[in-house]
Amino acid sequence: MSHDLRWAEALRPALEGSARVVLRVGDQRVTGYEVWRSGVGWAEALRADGVDEGSLVVADDLSPTTLLSLWLGAGLCGAALAPLHQRWPPPRKRAVIGFLRPQVVVACEPSASSLGESWAGVRAEQSDEAALRRGLGASSRRWAGDGETARRLAAPRPLALCLPTSGSTGPPKYVALSWTALHAAVEGIERHLGVSGGGWWYTPLPLYHIGGLVTCLRAFLGGPAAWIAPFSPAGGALALADEETIGGSLVPTMLVRLLEAGASPGPGLRRVLVGGGPFPRRLRERALGWPLCPTYGMTEACSQIATALPEHEPHPSASGAPLPGVEVRVVDVDDGGVGEIALRAATLFEGYLSLTDALDRSAFRDGWFYTGDLGRWRGAALEVICRRVDRIVTGGENVSPAEVEGVLEAHPDISEASVAGVDDPVWGQRVAALVVLRPGALWSPDAWAEAVRAEIGGHAVPRVWRPCEALPRTPTGKVERNQVREALGNSSAGGPPRG
Repeated sequence: MSHDLRWAEALRPALEGSARVVLRVGDQRVTGYEVWRSGVGWAEALRADGVDEGSLVVADDLSPTTLLSLWLGAGLCGAALAPLHQRWPPPRKRAVIGFLRPQVVVACEPSASSLGESWAGVRAEQSDEAALRRGLGASSRRWAGDGETARRLAAPRPLALCLPTSGSTGPPKYVALSWTALHAAVEGIERHLGVSGGGWWYTPLPLYHIGGLVTCLRAFLGGPAAWIAPFSPAGGALALADEETIGGSLVPTMLVRLLEAGASPGPGLRRVLVGGGPFPRRLRERALGWPLCPTYGMTEACSQIATALPEHEPHPSASGAPLPGVEVRVVDVDDGGVGEIALRAATLFEGYLSLTDALDRSAFRDGWFYTGDLGRWRGAALEVICRRVDRIVTGGENVSPAEVEGVLEAHPDISEASVAGVDDPVWGQRVAALVVLRPGALWSPDAWAEAVRAEIGGHAVPRVWRPCEALPRTPTGKVERNQVREALGNSSAGGPPRG
């Protein structure tokens, strides 16, 4: 086995003999040595199941410590890890496993039983305390997929992760990430944030998403130790107020709930990343005194692309300057300076997994990745407007959903809003809004329409209004745009107002 393909060997110097705490999961504090030892145990178990260079290992419903140890074990075999989304129902998990064609699936009960006939060659590890300490408290089973062979990953750079995108506009794609890209991302994040070293970094983000995993990788490579905990307002407030916590990673919905719970930043808190969805100006204003860092990122770029730092006084709607080593272009710009965001960086993915062993690289052109996101420059800072597919074109006029949402959410009647386009035979699309009222507020679409008309213009005024108790969201807090469009498409109204 060639040494350069076993990407996890690069972590050996940082972890193998280290007594430094790198993870905090509940009351358990885990050292680098313990993570490495567990990874070595998993590597032995995986090799017995035929895992080697180019293999894919699927993980489902594992504890954070077991998942991270399994990831290292896969890497010591030259393989990549593909976590399943923990909220997917069993039929979808089985379908995704069929698409991925892994060499091995590793899961804990009850997920192991629910995966049914996708399993064969059962080999359950001991579940006593010693085995759990080694990270082997789960079942691993060989792939058996109707005569198909297991997938063999082929990429220019050794692959370490295959993650589902957390996009809100369609079915997830699996993004193939190399160790080279992940390592470059960690280096860029640490240089940009300037908070490497001791202390806790609170991460309630799930480990089947890139934000949570990169936080753990930062910890492995000498950054702040990852404090992993499911989100709750009380738990988050406690963690972020801890005197040893220096940073945290949140989505906007989490920040809202923390503020509603009366949370306040601790004395050592220096950076709170807020990403994964639109970050309304009103929310930023409510959180004055917090060291907030609005960030724009994606799985395809190993997390962060551009991040604002509080000391730089960024534009109120921008995500900050690109991270070191990340080149950003805004192309096909319209009269308002808005165009598609394109990236070139060592942090970029190798491609999307396809039905064959080859990777889909159709989103790359001349070495640049075309994100499908629309944005513009605000000086040296990047402002992200919306997904290209979300932009509304009504009567030939372009409307940004995020811009309209910002005006609506600044109105005292409205708690949150989501805006989308619905088909119209005359105007092409109508602007439509799904609205959550604040307690005690009255339904007043005329007043809200006037606010949008005054701030943006008549072309952006929603013609369709629909109330709801809460916006549909993904587990990481992103608004489910497809569900919003479906809800709004069932509404009836006339053509959009003009002027």
